[in-house]
Amino acid sequence: MADTKFVFHDEVLAALMCDDTVAVRLSLILKDYAFPREQQSIVADALLRFTAEWGVAPKEHAYELVEEENRGYLRELSELSTRIHRDYVLARLDKFLREGAQRGAILKALDLLQLADHDGVDAVLDGYRRSRASFFDAGVRLRDAALKELLAEDPDTIAWRSGISALDQAHVGPAPKTMLVFIAPAKRGKSWYLVHQGVTSLRDRKCVVHITLEMNKRQVARRYVQNLLSLTKRTADPIEVTQLLIDNLGRLQGLGVEKIARPKVGPEVFDKANALLSRMRFYIREFPTGSLTINDLRAYLDTLEQVEHVVPDLLIVDYADLMKIDGANLRIDTGIIYRELRGIAMERGCALVTASQSNRSSADAKWVREGDIAEDWSKVMTADTILTYSQTVDERKLGLGRIFVAAVRDENDKWACLITQNYQMGQFCLDSIRLDDDVYWRIVNEHYGRQEQE
Repeated sequence: MADTKFVFHDEVLAALMCDDTVAVRLSLILKDYAFPREQQSIVADALLRFTAEWGVAPKEHAYELVEEENRGYLRELSELSTRIHRDYVLARLDKFLREGAQRGAILKALDLLQLADHDGVDAVLDGYRRSRASFFDAGVRLRDAALKELLAEDPDTIAWRSGISALDQAHVGPAPKTMLVFIAPAKRGKSWYLVHQGVTSLRDRKCVVHITLEMNKRQVARRYVQNLLSLTKRTADPIEVTQLLIDNLGRLQGLGVEKIARPKVGPEVFDKANALLSRMRFYIREFPTGSLTINDLRAYLDTLEQVEHVVPDLLIVDYADLMKIDGANLRIDTGIIYRELRGIAMERGCALVTASQSNRSSADAKWVREGDIAEDWSKVMTADTILTYSQTVDERKLGLGRIFVAAVRDENDKWACLITQNYQMGQFCLDSIRLDDDVYWRIVNEHYGRQEQE
């Protein structure tokens, strides 16, 4: 179905067919537009006539409007409508039509200027200015279909699953048009967290693009397979996994240990891995450390859309601090990169998740807070959701870690959860519970036979 030259035409028709909120606006914008493919033109004509008459998207009625040979294309558009980013599609359409109108007006005005027809030039330019009204978007008006859509929106589904139950119960996770930043000390699982979030979103049938600037793409790919299938790296012998002992009221009572045997990464799991991964929309792209610019990232995403017909639901950047930054203006450049990354999330309608390293003093701290972020405080000001990760030496031995919800725009923050982990089988989080700080440290100290610390 993809058209490598104007790949978004199918997405525009999918929105016209299935989305009441934008169908009327599209019917006005596209009434005189010539689609590049004959089938697109036939289908567009039928959809536009229906919306012009009834004021809504045709949806299932579209199949009654075209001949049998075009109904397969309608089914493709219907499926495509479930995974397009409406605002991004409309923004691209607006830009495309505006550029086309500008180009046509300029060429016509130049021809008239060569003929010294100055009145004609003025008329052409005035005509272009009037035509801009067709592309103008005044913004959301809270009425009719837009109001109905807003009121029907389930606030519990705005944030996507994080795969960490304590966070999911509090509706904390990545979301479209937002940036989530995960802060941790050096070598404390930032890349494992990003893989974990990628796998969780893949399980939820999201399209995931993972940009790696630290590890090579084969290492990242191996971690995805390991996490997805809970495979060990080198041995199939049983592995000790820490368990959270929880009472009937959901309170942490202690820590236990269970031995789990899992297959190891190898050709024996190919059939299972291939069957699972072949159903997922997933891309890993490696860039050398310190070389990727915002323009490079935009160009990659544009090409991915043109060649693969893919706009990611989740864009992972591992990690933003390793993009190309001017060392002489480290703080300023870092802040600009974070703002522009969030801009990419907003313009493309995707969720963006990245990590940042906390400062050196946080490595031995009991808690890592948002104030421990390295280089530039504007990272905190730019991000929509900030999670910090803390782990003592004792916790690392036990396969435990703590996540502090430092900031969330629309939910409660300033609380923490405890997670169990096992990197031997590729798992950043196996289980989790909201943390009662005093009870937890008593349990850890009792585990090691120590007196309770103040």
